[in-house]
Amino acid sequence: MASQAYLLGVTIAMCALLCLSCARERVTGEAPSAAKVLLRGGTVYDGTGAPPVRADVLIAGDSVVAIGKELRTGGAKVINCSGLVVCPGFIDVHNHTLEGSPLGDGIPTEDTARRVLAEVGQGITTLVVGMDGSGQLDVAKYAETFRRYPKSANFARLVGHSAARRAIVGREKRQATPEELAEMAALIDKGMKDGAFGLSSGLEYLGDYATTEEVIALAKAVAPYGGYYETHLRNEDVGVFDATAEAIRICREAGNIPLSISHIKVGSYEVWHQAPKLERMLDDARATGLKVYANIRSSICWASDLKSFDPDNKRDLAKIDVEIRKYWPDAAAYCFDCPSHPELVGKTLDKIAASWNVTPAEALVRMWDFKDARFEFNAMTWEDKAVFFKDPYVMISSDGGEGGSRKDPMIWSCFPIWFALNRQHEWLPMEDAVRRCTGLPAEMLGLRDRGVLKAGMKADVVVFDPKTIDGERHWDKYNTLPRGIALVMVNGVVVMDHGKHTGKFPGRMILKK
Repeated sequence: MASQAYLLGVTIAMCALLCLSCARERVTGEAPSAAKVLLRGGTVYDGTGAPPVRADVLIAGDSVVAIGKELRTGGAKVINCSGLVVCPGFIDVHNHTLEGSPLGDGIPTEDTARRVLAEVGQGITTLVVGMDGSGQLDVAKYAETFRRYPKSANFARLVGHSAARRAIVGREKRQATPEELAEMAALIDKGMKDGAFGLSSGLEYLGDYATTEEVIALAKAVAPYGGYYETHLRNEDVGVFDATAEAIRICREAGNIPLSISHIKVGSYEVWHQAPKLERMLDDARATGLKVYANIRSSICWASDLKSFDPDNKRDLAKIDVEIRKYWPDAAAYCFDCPSHPELVGKTLDKIAASWNVTPAEALVRMWDFKDARFEFNAMTWEDKAVFFKDPYVMISSDGGEGGSRKDPMIWSCFPIWFALNRQHEWLPMEDAVRRCTGLPAEMLGLRDRGVLKAGMKADVVVFDPKTIDGERHWDKYNTLPRGIALVMVNGVVVMDHGKHTGKFPGRMILKK
């Protein structure tokens, strides 16, 4: 399992990371006002994993000025935080917000898009976008348009393998020529020069024509800039171990660059209860000096039309029934969307089948003909999830996107649900639960002035009630703001006040040095 010496190591690393003599990241965006705010009497978790202290936090302009007991107000606006957690703003290291839409190039002018309400509403103050190999390759253009139209949260970018492939090879399903590969690598190099934090890939969405060697060649382009490799593995179920070995190989051969595995899982019944095996692979790689991170969602569910239970498309009811019961002995899949038959929403598959007086397999076949029935179902186990939650290199991430319009409760409440789950199961002490959302992602990204509450750091702050923080978990109620979050500040400006957006847009485009 993960090294017990980690916390000592990370403490030393964070001290070096947070040294005030270190260079800050480049940023672009609106300058916040010089207003002062004093967060009075909260329980401060600084993001490093250190034990909490009851203290005041004084903020002036975009920065934390002081943390201590009974600080003088100095004319600051005082906010009572007694009984509440005060911690750094959450950093979502895997997000798709505004990607794949006309707003994805950073030019959203409508307030509804600029608010990124689903993100700041749950305490996210910095989003890392450009995931799964997609996104804007022109980081300089993205940064310039962000400066003109900032949002309520900070953004950082990765450059994408698939985006580079489309720019050079087009949509042809073939291997790149050596000349094309050099051109793709040049695009990645330019993106890194312009301030990207690393390379992303979505190998599960590509065929074997996108070879391991191709990704290695592009990953080498991020090494000189201290970048990392973020990957949606080539397989997340029965082939997850081979896919993980491939990701480790890519990072080794690219110059021992850090690896981050997106929404880590053992995602089908064939590999349930094998999370410890995958964890050993990660630890073995770490033992040889490779930095291996991962991020994880606060759910065991997937969304699907359940066509995967008829892989041969033969509508063989006996085979479909066997496949169903591999996942749920009681066929308890939950319909969260069906515009053509809204009366089905909120019902489990077995209840739908009973109401029609048919078997669950027969009910599925009937609903496939509707073409719009969507289900949430348990594709993982909490036992496996717990293994990854306890790994000290695993961060929380929402996999959110499309400004919250995608029907997925994790977009709106992934981080609050994480704290609620941890409160219920007691997987980690609160200081470590906070670190997974703040100091740890800042460490991976190399941020020098975010992710930790300390004098001189940027004032990205979340204030929440540790006893009530939670979120809606059913997919049919996906677009519901979470509970228990009192305040969210970005660069010293309040953007959420007890569930209400303030209409402020202090977010910045963060560019890697």
